[in-house]
Amino acid sequence: MYRKVDGFISLNKSGLDLIKKKTDNSGRQKFAHVFHPHYKNYYLNEVSRQKAREELGVPADKFVFLFLGQIRAYKNVTGLIKAFKGLKSDNTLLLIAGNVHEDIEKELKEHLENSEGIIFVDSFVKDEDLQLYFNCADVVVTPYNRIFNSGSAFLNLSFGKPTLAPDLWALAELKQIVGSRWIKTYDGQISAEILEKSMAEIINESKDLSVLHPDISYLDPEAVALETIAFYKSLLNV
Repeated sequence: MYRKVDGFISLNKSGLDLIKKKTDNSGRQKFAHVFHPHYKNYYLNEVSRQKAREELGVPADKFVFLFLGQIRAYKNVTGLIKAFKGLKSDNTLLLIAGNVHEDIEKELKEHLENSEGIIFVDSFVKDEDLQLYFNCADVVVTPYNRIFNSGSAFLNLSFGKPTLAPDLWALAELKQIVGSRWIKTYDGQISAEILEKSMAEIINESKDLSVLHPDISYLDPEAVALETIAFYKSLLNV
C-alpha cells in the first residue's frame, strides 16, 4: 500500500493518479504522502475507565459506543442513532457529545426522542475533558457519509481506542497500518448488524492482554516533521 521513495512515503498508485488528474501535470511535479501525526501525550490521559464512567454517569457493565465532536449532517449521527436503536442487546450504551450544527438540529432532536440507552451531551468538549469520554468508551464510531481524511481516527488511536468507520479513503489505508483491531471498517451505511459485529470483535479482542494499545510509532510527530522537511528539501534540491 505504502512504499518508500527517496526517503519519504509515497501514496499508492491509485492515489497518485487521482492527485495528478486534479493538477496540471507538467512532468515537473513531485508528490509525497506524509502521515497525519498522532496526538499521544498532547492531551491529558490520566483518568481511569472507572473514574471516567463515574464522572459521566455511565454504568460500569455497559458496552459504550462513542460519537465525539461537532455534530453536522454529513457526519450521519442520526444514522448511528437509528442503527443503535436496532440493537438487540440491553447491555449497550450510545454516548454522543459535541456541539450541534443548525443543519441537523431539528432532525437530531426527533431521533433522540424516546431513546433508551443514549446519553447526549450538547456541548463543546474541552481538551482536558477528552480523556473522560475516550476512557469511558469501548469504541469510537465515525459513521460519516463523506470523508477523505479524519483527524478523529488519529485522536482515537492516541487514546488507545478502536474506530468504527466506513471503508473510505484514508481510513481504509490507516487500517492497513495499525491493523483491523484498531480500525474497523464497513461497506454501505451504518447498521445494527455492523454495531453488533464490531462489539463482538472488540469484546473478544480485549481478552488479549498482550496488546492493549495500537502501535502508532509510525505516526510520531517528530518523524512526520522530518519527512515533511525532507520532501521540501527535495524540491529545493538542498
